[in-house]
Order: sequence, then structure tokens, then C-alpha cells
Amino acid sequence: MFSAKINEEKNRLYLYLGGMAEKQDCSLAIDQTEYYVRYLKQGFTCISDLRGFKFSDCDHYFMQSIQETLWDAGVRLAVRVIENNGLKIFCYEKKSIVWPGYQIETAFSVREAERILSRIGL
Repeated sequence: MFSAKINEEKNRLYLYLGGMAEKQDCSLAIDQTEYYVRYLKQGFTCISDLRGFKFSDCDHYFMQSIQETLWDAGVRLAVRVIENNGLKIFCYEKKSIVWPGYQIETAFSVREAERILSRIGL
């Protein structure tokens, strides 16, 4: 099931995409992402928890729509949280698929993602 939240102090968006059950969840995820980024400043960061996410859960434009929303809102860096044994494609992407793109890092837990962002001063 999709959920999202923001931390205005850290200027950070948190997206939880695992276990999305229906295409309705995909539409809700895009709508809520568009809603939450309005409360963040240019240069915000995003932690996307993709553990449990399957591409079959949504149409193939879903991830691109989320990335376009983040890019349009001024994301600086995103960290994807993935399972050690899942979605290997995400391990190798270092830029978003939208052009010109934003930087993407990979982590295996939200705590690790937070450490990555703290280490680089974000």
C-alpha cells in the first residue's frame, strides 16, 4: 500500500511504494506525490522505499510519472531503498529516467538512506 509523508525540517519526502495492490494505488501515489512536494523547497531530497514493489503492480509509465513530478518540483537527490535480492535494475540506475535527470543513490534500509543523505550534508 502506498503512503507518503514529508519532513519539512529536513526538506525531505518519504515515499513507501511496497505492496501496492491495484492501479488505483498508482494513481493515488502520483496524486499524493504531487500534493506533498508543494510543501517542500527547491533542492529537497526523497527517500523512496521500494521494498515489496513489483512493476506488474502498475503500468510502465508509473515510475516515470513519479520521477517527473519530483524533477518538476526541484528534487536534488533521491535514495531508493530496495531489498537485497530484489529489483536489481534499481541498483544500477544512478540518474532518473527523466531528462536531464537527478542523482539517485541506493540503500537497503531507510536508516541507511538517512545516513547517505546525512553524510553528504543533506
